[in-house]
Amino acid sequence: MFNTICRKSWVSPLTAFSFIAVAGTGTLMLLGVHLPAIKGIHEWIGLLFLLTGVLHVVLNWRSLLGHLSSPTALAALALVVALGVALSFVGGSGPGHRFGPGMGPDGEQFFGENSAADTSAIDMSLRIE
Repeated sequence: MFNTICRKSWVSPLTAFSFIAVAGTGTLMLLGVHLPAIKGIHEWIGLLFLLTGVLHVVLNWRSLLGHLSSPTALAALALVVALGVALSFVGGSGPGHRFGPGMGPDGEQFFGENSAADTSAIDMSLRIE
């Protein structure tokens, strides 16, 4: 059974579909859509994505090294590393901090039921001071 699952014909689709599920649930959570069990689904499928991703890299190691020898691939890798470092300084801190669309830097909600602003009184004009 393990040898069957470790074939590229299984690992690649599992990695791709688990990525789609993690990206979809993560986007929903970022946008503030709270469906029952979405966080649990996101975390468990995220674990599946991590495991299949590692297995995918192991099974395709030689091809990966071949791709990384091109200047374009090295530039893309450098870009991803630079973005990761830059984005590590963005966002919230602490266990209760939320960050995303409609959220302020202190975790207050700009729009919605418990918003810090009254949406009916929002002035949409551009102010230059």
